[in-house]
Amino acid sequence: MKYASMIVCTLLGFSGSSTTHAQSVEAPSVIIVGFSTPGGTLHPGDSAVSRITLRNTGNASERVWVGYSVADPDGQWFDVPSRAVTLGPHQESIETGIWIVPTSPLPEPGAYRVVMAVWSSRPEDGNGRRLASKEGRTAFTVAWKESLANAPRGVWHAPGHRVGRGRMRADHVLSNRNGFILRLPATSCDGAEVRTRELYQYGEYAARMKTPDAPGSLSALFLYESAGDESDEIDIEIYNDGSRRALLTAWMDGKTTQSKNVLLGFDPATGYHDYVIRWSKKDLVFLADGVSLARWTKGYPRRPMRVIANVWWPKWLPCVESPATRELSIEWIRLSPAREPPGTTGAAKNLIF
Repeated sequence: MKYASMIVCTLLGFSGSSTTHAQSVEAPSVIIVGFSTPGGTLHPGDSAVSRITLRNTGNASERVWVGYSVADPDGQWFDVPSRAVTLGPHQESIETGIWIVPTSPLPEPGAYRVVMAVWSSRPEDGNGRRLASKEGRTAFTVAWKESLANAPRGVWHAPGHRVGRGRMRADHVLSNRNGFILRLPATSCDGAEVRTRELYQYGEYAARMKTPDAPGSLSALFLYESAGDESDEIDIEIYNDGSRRALLTAWMDGKTTQSKNVLLGFDPATGYHDYVIRWSKKDLVFLADGVSLARWTKGYPRRPMRVIANVWWPKWLPCVESPATRELSIEWIRLSPAREPPGTTGAAKNLIF
């Protein structure tokens, strides 16, 4: 017979205790026969759910305690309060641990480690023996998901400047709890843009977007150094003409060093899709809805840059003015800077998220 119980925690638990990460002691009766971790990317307020399946191999009932601990990229442990479980002879139990990713203070971004353990008595009392444990060293990733509506500490701003055939206008950026909208105004070749105030280096930068039907314009997620004619840049630019084309580009010192035209496997204007720039010392990878579009191992920038999303009219495409306003809808932008050794990542290593 199987049954399931749940360990629920909405606080940080016993930070610094040894609920699940102490010296292991072997015991024959209760063993762990299954283990799963959350996987994927979680955001503040999400639940990090892990599970273990326990089996009592003995002929007598056993009472044990199950603990769940999570460690952030800095090695700080967060312990969920343990829970007692009684197993009958040869009985199995699926135990679920839940840790809520904190919303305040904001969590460290990056890979998180989890441990689930079985104890002979309540471990918070300090005298329990750890009978069995399972560990996931890269169990899930935490990233902060931002919009202009909820971005902390002035992460985003909407500049006004001339680019291509028109101007980026701050008054064409709208935000609400569902993300933000960048408008192409009617009978105009102006556009709109949001960018980070800070520079970021290696990491993963992603956006969920729905592009407008506006031939002659581009929707873009990119990184840009803002250093004039000698800027570095990494681009995903989507043609807003119904062709499903996208242009992937890398620039160094103001010169194109890599470029690839790709055909997306979907219509970017009929729904929201995820676009990802995964940037590391080893390679630069572009993805759309989890599908790799390109991977470059050389000829791409290494210096910190700002993360930008915009919709605009380049001079090398015609401006087809419309009597109606059109919109680039962005549900979220995710900043997941990598945690590199000190001195190698510029401003990114100081990210507060």
